[in-house]
Amino acid sequence: MKTIKIILLFSILLLVSCSPKRAKYIHPFSEELVFDFRKYTEKGFFITPEKYTGDYESIGIIDISIYPAAAKQIEVVKSHNIVSGEYAQGYWLIRYLKPSDIIESIYESANELGANAIMNFKINSIQKQVELDLNLKGVNVSGFAIKIKDK
Repeated sequence: MKTIKIILLFSILLLVSCSPKRAKYIHPFSEELVFDFRKYTEKGFFITPEKYTGDYESIGIIDISIYPAAAKQIEVVKSHNIVSGEYAQGYWLIRYLKPSDIIESIYESANELGANAIMNFKINSIQKQVELDLNLKGVNVSGFAIKIKDK
């Protein structure tokens, strides 16, 4: 009986010592996400989160969900490497989504439809469980593709 108590006590101590450590201090940090429309403006393509009030032809609604690529790693990587564009989640190495790729995807879709503008442009964060041990954070980008008549 004494041996069982010692094993139980040792097991509890082992579990407590292996529990994740909580940070005692988090340093100030900031995150910046910039969506630059200048490349498309130079091409004569108009993107706005507002309603366009001029004369236009309705083309269609575009709604795209984009998730980053992820690769299973043999060992746990615990660092963020913004320079390489990757971060780790458990045993997964995940690529950051680039704002330019997000804008390019909706631009290409609208351009293929014959639109020269997107109004009511919106971007939202989304998340999806794609594996038992992997939740991917992605973005949903949407807008109303139109053809501005006086362009």
